[in-house]
Amino acid sequence: MTARGTDGSGSMRVWVSGDGVALARSERPVPEMTGDGVMVRVHAAALNNGDLHPSGEEHVAGFEFSGEVLRVGDHADISLLGKRVCGIAEGTLADYVVADRRHLLLAPTNLSDAEAAATPTAFTTELGAAWTAGIGSGSSVLVTAGSSSLGLVAVQVAKELGAARVIATTRTEGKAAAMRDAGADSVLVAENERLAEVVLDATDGRGVDVVLDHLGGDALDSVIASTADGGTVVSVGRLAGGRGPVDLFALARRHVQLRSVSYGLTPPEVLGTLFDGFDRVLLSGVLAGRVRPIVVASFAFDDADQALETLRAGSTVGKIVVMVR
Repeated sequence: MTARGTDGSGSMRVWVSGDGVALARSERPVPEMTGDGVMVRVHAAALNNGDLHPSGEEHVAGFEFSGEVLRVGDHADISLLGKRVCGIAEGTLADYVVADRRHLLLAPTNLSDAEAAATPTAFTTELGAAWTAGIGSGSSVLVTAGSSSLGLVAVQVAKELGAARVIATTRTEGKAAAMRDAGADSVLVAENERLAEVVLDATDGRGVDVVLDHLGGDALDSVIASTADGGTVVSVGRLAGGRGPVDLFALARRHVQLRSVSYGLTPPEVLGTLFDGFDRVLLSGVLAGRVRPIVVASFAFDDADQALETLRAGSTVGKIVVMVR
């Protein structure tokens, strides 16, 4: 295998984590190239809830980034050299990362490095969830945990796909404005146990066609009860927990479909399909300013541990980004 472009060698600054390993500064060799690989000089790395619960042996942390392409593998497009891109890969809290060629986007020209880094994970996840649910023209959609970074994107994606009404929920009145700014037609402030009550009241007892659920846990039964007869619930996030009771009789009576989504790096074609979908379905909205990642805070590379603790506190509305350079 040969690689084309500027040589990337030597060591680099990184932040490492792992199972039982707190986020810590270190140095590692620059990652090796692969045939499908694209080496990127990282400009910014966005944090995600997955960064709060690292698993496995100690490894370079982070998996979302923006930056400049330095080298391309034999199977990658040589025209990417020198381009500003954003994408998903393992080990992005570092000076350099090698990403699969299918897991990259040309960074939209109207987004900053921080905004571009905050784009790939949330938008591909929510686009996949929306496709799974069949959201289209005229759909009514409920977005739970609407003030989360995923929730704010879910509101925008649903509107971009033609949803007639998007309802977003939060437990905190102070976060309602951010959801309205993202395009929510209605914002409901309620504790999780009252979710079905307030949604049914807001929909004259009908419920919604689709729920993009970011809660899970003990809230799942209330989510199902918020859905119209024959509707669909897509489990996207698990902020209220990964396990929860489900009333199967209620699920059956309402003829509700319960689906779930989760996208990893393998097989690469799955995530690659969502990246292609972003270009086809969402890019025009980003360039027009209708769809945009919401970055709430940026931290210097040396302060990545503080950025992670800010994410862990859960009080922010939007994405947290570490500026690598």
